[in-house]
Amino acid sequence: MDINKIILIGRCSNEPVIKKTKSGKVAEFGLATNRFYYKKNGEKKSVVKYHDIVAWNKLADVVEKYIVKGKTIYIEGRTEADIYEDNGVKIKRDIVVAEVIQLIKDNQ
Repeated sequence: MDINKIILIGRCSNEPVIKKTKSGKVAEFGLATNRFYYKKNGEKKSVVKYHDIVAWNKLADVVEKYIVKGKTIYIEGRTEADIYEDNGVKIKRDIVVAEVIQLIKDNQ
């Protein structure tokens, strides 16, 4: 059995871009997640990872209405490779196709 599932909780790293395509409405945005660890000397360090998120149709509507830069979000989805050409050069990037999006109340 194969499983392609990813769960992320992080902050939206840019304002979502909403587009209409032949396949329907799509929202694209970035999500920043942090991993914390301690060095041998006890110093706490943080590593930020940026994820490219894509949401289609009804989820794109949710993104358009509620998601803004800095908002904390729970995302469940699958990973896919997105391959496109830029000035004749093939570019491959890994994306997360969102299947579930939940807004998380920030504790501020």
